Amino acid sequence: HLLGTPFYNSYLRLCGAKIGCHTHIYTTLIDAPWLLQVEESSFIGEEVVLSSLSYQDQTYQLHRIRIGSHCSINTHSVLYEDVIIEDHVYVKPMSAITGVITTSKDKTFIKDRSLSLIHTMYQSTCLLCLLFIHGIILLLVYGVYSCCSTLLLPLPISLALAWLIWTLTSFCIALALLKFVVGRATSGYYSINSYGYLHKLWLRQLIITSFHQALDFLPSYDVISSYILRWLGAHIEGNVKFAEFQQILRFPSNRLNIEGNVTTFGGANLASFKMTKQGLCFLDEIHLGSNANLGNWCTIMPATRLPPKVIVGSLTLITQKTFSAEGNCVLLGIPARDMPFVMPDDTSIAHTFEQRILKLAPITIENSTVLMSNTLILPGATLQGQNRILPWTLVMKNDQLPLNTNWSGVPAKQVI
Repeated sequence: HLLGTPFYNSYLRLCGAKIGCHTHIYTTLIDAPWLLQVEESSFIGEEVVLSSLSYQDQTYQLHRIRIGSHCSINTHSVLYEDVIIEDHVYVKPMSAITGVITTSKDKTFIKDRSLSLIHTMYQSTCLLCLLFIHGIILLLVYGVYSCCSTLLLPLPISLALAWLIWTLTSFCIALALLKFVVGRATSGYYSINSYGYLHKLWLRQLIITSFHQALDFLPSYDVISSYILRWLGAHIEGNVKFAEFQQILRFPSNRLNIEGNVTTFGGANLASFKMTKQGLCFLDEIHLGSNANLGNWCTIMPATRLPPKVIVGSLTLITQKTFSAEGNCVLLGIPARDMPFVMPDDTSIAHTFEQRILKLAPITIENSTVLMSNTLILPGATLQGQNRILPWTLVMKNDQLPLNTNWSGVPAKQVI
């Protein structure tokens, strides 16, 4: 709830972290905050992993992470082991960073990122309003439970009814807040300390985070999710399947255009915005062509226009510059690039939507193997032991990783 606020910075300081003034931190994935140092006016995006703990040769080690001033760490990046990032460094989305990162010669100076007293008061008001709403919901649920007790209903039935009322009420309130309070977002550049950013982007994430348990009530691949997104302003055609409704909901709905027969799998993420080198938040429409498939833990950045019949592989980063405009292809990598195989055009009446079939195969991982943050091992892979899989690595089907080797990349390549 406190992400992106001065209150979260104060909390991290209480945990031992050294956080500079006017810093914006949007991640909770920090394993050793007392070893974290972030200088002033830096930005750390959503789901960034700050990993100070490492394991190698049967030994655990703790490392310091230092991030300089006026840095921008984009979404889903991983900083692991000894990290020193100098001032004015820009880190692209889904980057794996270790060691010393120096300032580039073409660095750009970022404008002031400080939140004014009015902005801080706005964030405080939003937090207090949500706290009040949750209190009202709990009073309502308590009233329902009391009525059930008065009617001498069995305890399991009373608890089930109370939980159902709490879930449905919270679910409806969350959607109403997104529709009527947050409203429609406009494409363009937002300063991170502007009212437009706080109201259209920060508040949206706050509401979804606050009601995430109720929003999880909607099952995966349920057709109701498409109707809800249309009501919120999205353009969505028929037969669209979402594995995780919340991940799609985090992106401003009126900026979302999805054609028919699109499927997203677990962890597929539509980034709410992109932090530019100038320190501005960029938001634009995401367009997904028909028959597209988004693999596990892929990230689609704003302004992306995905052609029809495209399969986006797991752990893949898609931007407006990294895909093929021809369609009928497979994209894989960080950033994405065409793979040398395509989807077949012919169809079989006996086997429709082959790309949606779940296939299972064994995974073999021998002893003394280390899997680091944001790695994915696909079914059918074999790790022969003492392997070290670095962050953002995809081990594919039928891969045979020899003994005592290190691997990195999407797809995985041996690191010498």
